[in-house]
Amino acid sequence: MNSNNLLLNSLLGWGVAGLLLVYSQWKTRLGTVGLGTMYVLNLAVNHFLGGLIYLLPWYYTPQAPQVELGFEATMYALLAFTLGNAIVTPLIVRLTGWPRIQATGQQADPWLAKIYLGIALVSYFVLIPLFGNLPTLGALLNAGWTFLVVGLALLIWQAYQQRKWRQLFYWFATLPLLPFLTVITQGFLGYGTVAILIVVTFMSTFYRPRWHVVIAAVLGVYLGLSVFVTYMRDRSDIRDAVWGGAAYGSRFERLVTTFSHFELIDLNNQEHLTLIDSRLNQNYLVGAAVDYLSNGRGEYAKGETILNSFLALIPRAIWPDKPFRAGSEGLVTEYTGIVFGENTSVGIGQVMEFYINFGYTGIVIGFFVIGVLIGLIDKGAVARLKENDWQGFAIYFLPGLGLLQVGGSLGEMTTTAGAALVTALLVNRILLWKLRIQKTNTTQPEDQPEGQIRTLPNILAPRGGRGRVNW
Repeated sequence: MNSNNLLLNSLLGWGVAGLLLVYSQWKTRLGTVGLGTMYVLNLAVNHFLGGLIYLLPWYYTPQAPQVELGFEATMYALLAFTLGNAIVTPLIVRLTGWPRIQATGQQADPWLAKIYLGIALVSYFVLIPLFGNLPTLGALLNAGWTFLVVGLALLIWQAYQQRKWRQLFYWFATLPLLPFLTVITQGFLGYGTVAILIVVTFMSTFYRPRWHVVIAAVLGVYLGLSVFVTYMRDRSDIRDAVWGGAAYGSRFERLVTTFSHFELIDLNNQEHLTLIDSRLNQNYLVGAAVDYLSNGRGEYAKGETILNSFLALIPRAIWPDKPFRAGSEGLVTEYTGIVFGENTSVGIGQVMEFYINFGYTGIVIGFFVIGVLIGLIDKGAVARLKENDWQGFAIYFLPGLGLLQVGGSLGEMTTTAGAALVTALLVNRILLWKLRIQKTNTTQPEDQPEGQIRTLPNILAPRGGRGRVNW
């Protein structure tokens, strides 16, 4: 098939799947918290933009044949995911009647969301620097940082439901601080940007009118790519300041210097296209694996890495000699023949990992299963949200976010989701335990309505220096 036709057909498949997914998310009766859309957006960041630029007649590199193969494989992945998420999941919900939303009359306490924010900030600034490299504990602490996204999402949700526009604007205006925080402390733009993407996608599921969402999405993509090319232009200087241990004042000045010379994305600019190709294009690696294995230069994994992803769920605290390690460089080299530099970080990505196991069949089945799984988790989360059960929402939403590791290995996805679930259960268990103590040790006033939930500042207030939980 002509390469340009292959790209166009793949682009058509992307468009059909994307429109079907968005339609299903907007028309669902139960509602959604946007996990399916978040997954596809992550897939698009890693694959769609990198394939799209090869349709530009003025951009072509020697990698083009592999990129075209990878773009086609990713299109199959998206179609399978959409089938599972947008068609099969609603069918399962309709046939089983799960989840049921019960009108409990429970009122959500905004202090719970703020405590989630506090847990995230303490994890990020205090605990992760001290204990982040310890097996198991480090994974739990990194999951604790994800509570920042949960807390902001819940505060924005409540402000919108109560039509408190000033609060809505306040919490929404804090979002640009997230990539600033991750850049100035770690030198990475992506972590903070993904956090914004998650919160904004969550907000788009309930915000009306929807044409505002569409306009904001178009402007957001344009602005986001502009920030990306500006940051990448000076990334080495920024990281030299951050990783070199420069004072925060010097790091801030470096960022001011970078963004005072802000560049708008220009698809006629070869440097901008090269930056997208080099950092936002996993199609090349996928295509290289397709070419390598389909021509008999290597053996398929036949489920080995998929099995290892389940074994990776066993904590290292229980299995100290567990063979699974984070990172994908060895797998990528083994199944593409490409040798990378010693300090080069390479993610295998879910599309490539399913392919190296069972070819295109592995991609279709794997992404179909992920689509159904994320769809069911999404339905559980939205049901808890509508019941104002914010703790239940976190128990669904946090592991759901862990499944969005599109650019990493399946083992990284399962361990992230597993750590997120354990962390959510631990945190909520502590809060529920404190709630039971408070109910046992206090007498409900006669004028207090039956079943009313007490405010969390009172629930968590230390009594005589006791009552703190030692994790």
